Amino acid sequence: MSMLKYLLIILLLPFSLSAKTKIKTADIIVSSPNEKYFGDDDVRPSLHKVFAKELREVEIYLNSFQTIITQFKQSNANGEVNYGKLFISKPGKIRCEYLKPLSVLIMNDKKITYHDQELDEVSYASSDINALKLLAINDIQFKSLNLVEAIKDEHSLSINIKEYSPELKQNIIVAFKFSYPHVQLKQISVITEDNEISMVFDKITYDKILGKQLFYLQRDIIRNRK
Repeated sequence: MSMLKYLLIILLLPFSLSAKTKIKTADIIVSSPNEKYFGDDDVRPSLHKVFAKELREVEIYLNSFQTIITQFKQSNANGEVNYGKLFISKPGKIRCEYLKPLSVLIMNDKKITYHDQELDEVSYASSDINALKLLAINDIQFKSLNLVEAIKDEHSLSINIKEYSPELKQNIIVAFKFSYPHVQLKQISVITEDNEISMVFDKITYDKILGKQLFYLQRDIIRNRK
């Protein structure tokens, strides 16, 4: 499997999103500049309660827009760096263009589409709620996610979510980093047992109208017209 297809798998991993998700207190580490909670599970406070205000502010931010356009820099533990552009339209539509040094297009609507533009090769995978698609939910609520860590300092807030990946047969961590107290998305990282992929965002534009054709391969549109 190529490295980029591996990145596709872990960046677009299926996520469970259910109000019935149970938080295991044994997994929770809560920290902020003046607060650290360790010790017995029975006395460790709920992450959702300790950071209720901050989580609510992030929910309001994520639910305040319908579309995003942003540039990104993606890097991994092997030192590989790629640049691109990300388009998100709620509900659920994602277009991820790798512009340099790669020439690859990844889209996610009802399925994940991977298009190697240099080779003109297309492959598909099934799609569910996933790391990037969490940004494309109309009404995201952190109470339905398995939060395992939150870290706040003077200028930023990090929120980590833990999920088990049947595809990789291991637990993964998806870390969202926001500026704070003026909330804005800065970075998403996906951490596995043997790799860490980070997307750092720059020049975010909100609520620009995005045409439906943006989320389909051009060659598929042409074929459907015939």
